Amino acid sequence: MTATPIGGDAGTAGRRPTATLGEATLVLGGIVALFLGVWILGIARTPAAQRGHIPPFTDARILGTIGIEAAISICVLPWLLKRGWKPLEIAGPPSPRDIVYGVGLWLLTMAFALTFVLGASAIIPGVRAAAETIPFTGQLTAVVAVLVAILNGVFEEFLWLVYAIPTLTNRLDLKTAAIISGALRLSVHSYQGIYAFIGVLPITIVFTLWYAETRRVWPVIVAHIIIDAISFSRLVH
Repeated sequence: MTATPIGGDAGTAGRRPTATLGEATLVLGGIVALFLGVWILGIARTPAAQRGHIPPFTDARILGTIGIEAAISICVLPWLLKRGWKPLEIAGPPSPRDIVYGVGLWLLTMAFALTFVLGASAIIPGVRAAAETIPFTGQLTAVVAVLVAILNGVFEEFLWLVYAIPTLTNRLDLKTAAIISGALRLSVHSYQGIYAFIGVLPITIVFTLWYAETRRVWPVIVAHIIIDAISFSRLVH
């Protein structure tokens, strides 16, 4: 496992000679626009009295999200492969130790998230109260909860880390690429309002820094799956 300082040069490891900023803008911007468009369309269809609240999670809604991610993969992946993106080569082969690192990364992420919330609550009124509430409602079957935890973890980390950072560092420095990747990831969770700030932002920071330093995505995927599995398990009945 090699380390690359977040403030330094990414070197040639993981770079894509054929990657361009135009491609990255098309892929990342298009995906963000798609998810935000679905969110805005959902708001338009929501009764005025219910707007401003996170919609309840149901099997249909979750399967719809998985369907969108699958459609994106089917449409975009073959084109990216032809353009020289080699996701498994960039990610490297998984190993049993990635599970151990993933559990450790999950614990580190939770500790950082708690510290982040405590620090933010000292500055921004209402943060601690919001963090102590449970914003997600709904009901899921166990099969759907497990399915989304695994598939969403793989999809997001290969998109925001394995694709975004190596592609952007082809034209930008690593620090800028990491910031753009994290900002885009956060933007597709903006429908969660303040919970995107107190929940998704700390996770994004830890995951992005880990990948930028180690170039190992599998522990991030393990940590992501654990976080999602715990979150969605609360909705399983």
